[in-house]
Amino acid sequence: MPNNSDIYKSFTVKPCAAYEYPKGKKLQDLSSLSTEELTPIDLEEVKCKISKDVTTITDLTEWFLGHGESYLEDVKNSEINQNNELGRLLGISIPSEIAEVSFTGTSGKSRYDKLLQDKCVREFKSWLSRKEVADGKLRKICGETPDKLTRYVSAGWKRTANATRPCDIVPKVSLSAVDPQFAKIINDPFRDEFIRLFLIADGFKYILDFKFDVERFNGGYKVCLPDIVLNEKGVPQFNFSVAYSYTFTEFSSRYIVGVDLGIKLAATAVVWDTKIEQMVHVYTMSRRARSLQNSIKATARQVTCLQIQGRREEAALHRAANCRKKRELAILVAQEIADIASVFDNAVVAIEDLSWISNTMHNGRWNRGELVNWLEHYVELNGSRVVKVNCAGTSQRCHVCQETVQHKVWSDSYCPQCDVVWDRDINASVNIALVCVEKNTWAKMIKTRLKAKHVTSQVKRRSPIPRETLKYPGRDRTKNKPTPSRVKKTKFREIILPNKEKCSSDCIDDSRVTEDDHSHGMIRTLKKQHDISFTELLL
Repeated sequence: MPNNSDIYKSFTVKPCAAYEYPKGKKLQDLSSLSTEELTPIDLEEVKCKISKDVTTITDLTEWFLGHGESYLEDVKNSEINQNNELGRLLGISIPSEIAEVSFTGTSGKSRYDKLLQDKCVREFKSWLSRKEVADGKLRKICGETPDKLTRYVSAGWKRTANATRPCDIVPKVSLSAVDPQFAKIINDPFRDEFIRLFLIADGFKYILDFKFDVERFNGGYKVCLPDIVLNEKGVPQFNFSVAYSYTFTEFSSRYIVGVDLGIKLAATAVVWDTKIEQMVHVYTMSRRARSLQNSIKATARQVTCLQIQGRREEAALHRAANCRKKRELAILVAQEIADIASVFDNAVVAIEDLSWISNTMHNGRWNRGELVNWLEHYVELNGSRVVKVNCAGTSQRCHVCQETVQHKVWSDSYCPQCDVVWDRDINASVNIALVCVEKNTWAKMIKTRLKAKHVTSQVKRRSPIPRETLKYPGRDRTKNKPTPSRVKKTKFREIILPNKEKCSSDCIDDSRVTEDDHSHGMIRTLKKQHDISFTELLL
């Protein structure tokens, strides 16, 4: 079971080797076995069996969802947190006739029920939540009492929630739902620098090895069992997670990071120094992030042109590629902002709350939601927090004198009181940080954090360090002396002479000639060289 005091960092890795389960060995004895003592087998064959198991469980889940609307009320009223235990009480299990056909081996058939129960209950809970949102039972209304407010529902979820039965379920199983007799990590990945996983596929026992980057997950203490997901080609992907013991870190009492989300730039961040009341750092996206955003805009224009031409299949492919680019951009920008917050003494990140916007699809499918999610992930991974503030009027007033600004140019904010032109996004970012300070939200967070147990002032960086450039910078090309003249080299071209008697008589040892730029040849022999013209040579 996950520990509430821990934080987790996930990663995807492919298996690099597969082995047979040694006969006569107990599960607890596998950790002492070396790689040379194991018998390697075909990895692709094991992958096919794993894909078969995941597909079977997914198909059975869709069948139970299609015949189990009566389960929704039982799932809603149940107080059991474990999904597989709740599924067992609901009577979810693999039919015996299907189990005999689907699983060739004899091992772990009872454990497959736990995988099915866990996945079915997860889908039932997701269906129930969407159904309640679509029916209007989870709306956040002003003046509502806390007992009626079950959870926060964003405007986007209210708009897109669908009460219909889930279909086209993602083929995925979570190995954390089973006991160690079905799946277990049998070694210490932090010591061995690789992951050795025991699991059952198609009723047979196997051992899989995975690469593990110890330096990347420095500070973690445990590698958790993975989730197995099938990609578009049906190949299984293993999503592991590393657990970190969460230690509360003190928030910076001086710096605060304000983030403004935009369309021209995905994000603009400013570090505000509350002591001197000035900006000490401005972030307007790195070169790499800007290039990726330009690529997204270019692909969007290409999709539009293809749709106009009626080439919808090609447009769909480019649209899918653009979705992946947007996700990559959200991750990259979130990493860069989390890096800034970590450098400035674990500063709190204040971001504008845009959940009130009715249509976030305007202006090229605004990717704000995914950016906020990834930003919260990386910032909290380092021990800081992301707080959402009211962004009303942040672009309409000067951050120095709080007077209304003029927008003679859309990207600029002119303050007639200060007679200064500010960048619109930078001015808005500072105002967002000031709102967090003026509303005492920031001060309350600092006091609350100091009351927590195991508070440390040492900032532990766990978010990845983003790259500043697109490519390797290469050698230093700074000019400190005149460029030397280029050395002219004589180019030689080797040709084969025709079979002439004179040529053979003059050069018996070698019949090859090289040509220079002056149309003269050099006949090279083992003993001497003759310098003659090609005209004489070919006679």
